[in-house]
Amino acid sequence: MTVVINLLLLSTVTDAICILPPELRNTEWIYKYTKPDDNQPITTTLRIQNTVLPQQSSVRFNALGTTMDAWTCISNLTLSDTESVAVFKSDTSYSDGPFGGNRRLYLCMKFTKVTDNLFYFYLLSDVDNTILPNERVFNPPENSIPDDSDPLCSTFCQYTSEPKIRTLQKTGTTDVVPSDAALCTPCESPCEEQVIACPDLAPVNFTTITAETGTNYQDNITYACNTGYELKSGDLIRECLADESWSGSPPVCEIVACPDLAQVNFATITAETGKNYQGTITYACNTGYELKSGDLTRQCQDDKAWSGIPPVCAYSTVAGHAFTATLPLGYTPVSIGSPIKYTLINSASIGSEYNAATGIYTVAKPGIYLISVSMMSGLLTASHLTIRKNADVLVWLYTNNDYDMASQTININLAANDKISVVVNSGSSLFSVYNTFSVLGPIE
Repeated sequence: MTVVINLLLLSTVTDAICILPPELRNTEWIYKYTKPDDNQPITTTLRIQNTVLPQQSSVRFNALGTTMDAWTCISNLTLSDTESVAVFKSDTSYSDGPFGGNRRLYLCMKFTKVTDNLFYFYLLSDVDNTILPNERVFNPPENSIPDDSDPLCSTFCQYTSEPKIRTLQKTGTTDVVPSDAALCTPCESPCEEQVIACPDLAPVNFTTITAETGTNYQDNITYACNTGYELKSGDLIRECLADESWSGSPPVCEIVACPDLAQVNFATITAETGKNYQGTITYACNTGYELKSGDLTRQCQDDKAWSGIPPVCAYSTVAGHAFTATLPLGYTPVSIGSPIKYTLINSASIGSEYNAATGIYTVAKPGIYLISVSMMSGLLTASHLTIRKNADVLVWLYTNNDYDMASQTININLAANDKISVVVNSGSSLFSVYNTFSVLGPIE
């Protein structure tokens, strides 16, 4: 049996209160269903446009001699992106007698979109045996025509027996209704659960995702800063919220840094890559010194601590410490109160306790030392020099005339880190290499 149904929906004032799925409109469909009165399968065509079914449409019933063949959509309910309910009301009314009053028929359709090319739907009413052909329509009692704005499901879409599925498929397409297609009840219930999903999060530098439950509502993602990095701002745990946004803000992990290391006595830094994570610093004991304890190479660790312990470079028990330094050729200006900087160190000197840049000898190993100083004054000046231990004057040297010479030699017990220097007390210049500063010790 073939029936042609034309649903022509014209633009009327009802457009503002009834909205059909856009894919349904202005399209010719192959319409398949089973007749409720005799269970005969029907295949026909159905054309839908906008929101009315005009007069002489193929959706036609005879109600007590009155033809009901024009319909207007009066209300709709959107349940999800793919599901909706729409109610059509007959444009004409009928009466069951001179005192029966006017009555209307209503079609309640629950649509589910499978694809743009395929819908299925159900007529949510019981079969009315008072109209021909018998069909699932809502036929309210006489003088009880509901208002168009009445609640859609509770007013127009009530039934007691389960309706059968009906399909709408675009001509020339082959999409298939899924095997689990079913009527979801009640009327206002969607089959498709509305999932709240948050957008994918951008990768976060220097972190690792340690746990992730998904991107839907109440799912969360947990980060950990990579080894050698620490959290500076943001959140390591973020949760998908009901408004489709993530809680908190992206974590910011930055590389850890170790503190500056204290200066190491009698050692020189030979290599340094920085104080951030995995940075290293390498020392070498000065000439005449050897490593007694600690580590010559230290590395910044992920806990912000340096590996190992500070190196301890001590006076070598193999080589003694001895040096002699002189002033350069010619006149050397000097400043009262300042150590004399003997810049020419004898090539036979052992050890590096003397710093030519400061003029100070730093004792590495405690013991008895021999200290010797000679001086030759410059032009037009009398000169006073003192040998000092730290700030204490040990002995004086004095010259009165140009090119006069003087010398002092002392033996003294010194402690580690004592500072020995020759300080100018008066005078303005000294002459040439005749000015010497020598230290020998400790004397075993």
